[in-house]
Amino acid sequence: DLFAHFGPLLRDLRHEEFHVVLLDGKHRMIDTIMVSRGTLVSSPVHPREVFGPAMRRAAAAICLVHSHPSHDPSPSADDLEITRRSADRQAEGISIGNLGILLSDLGRYDEAREHYREALTIFGETGYRRGEATITGNLGVVAKALGRYAEALDNHHRQSALAREVGNPHLAAIALLNSGGLEILLGRPDTAVQLLQDAREAFRAVGDRRAESYT
Repeated sequence: DLFAHFGPLLRDLRHEEFHVVLLDGKHRMIDTIMVSRGTLVSSPVHPREVFGPAMRRAAAAICLVHSHPSHDPSPSADDLEITRRSADRQAEGISIGNLGILLSDLGRYDEAREHYREALTIFGETGYRRGEATITGNLGVVAKALGRYAEALDNHHRQSALAREVGNPHLAAIALLNSGGLEILLGRPDTAVQLLQDAREAFRAVGDRRAESYT
């Protein structure tokens, strides 16, 4: 299917092009996006340009496609490098984030925060917005444990925005719930009530009656 789609588009080009193919959960094509147009022998690509479109469109999987004007299908050193960087960099961020979770569970909050920040930087580089949403919330939890309520609130507000951006209403509802609790700790009950009411409606909308009861 990929060859049938891209063959006529790329076979006669005199420059390299790099495309990302976005796929749904059944590996059906959602869209194709050209992320780089290069020279006769190269088409430089950063992992952010690969993962960014996938995260924005909530793709379940991706395929990477690019042309070889030489008509030699053998992968170049650059081809292998971008494939390795794209996979390894995001996996590195996930591993660092998971280590942050373990450190948080052990009560080592300062160390956990540093790991979360590092993971957040990597996810920002690779355009992994879903990962950013999760890690930002984790930073909020750690900040609350350290007594930094205003910082925690900022993180949960950002988590709510990121969760809505990537189409995760349940995570957005959790962020609203946490924000409401923090507003209580900051002595702002009226704002807390509004956030908790919003959280209740959000949980009701996604059918999470148990979480709805927490509000």
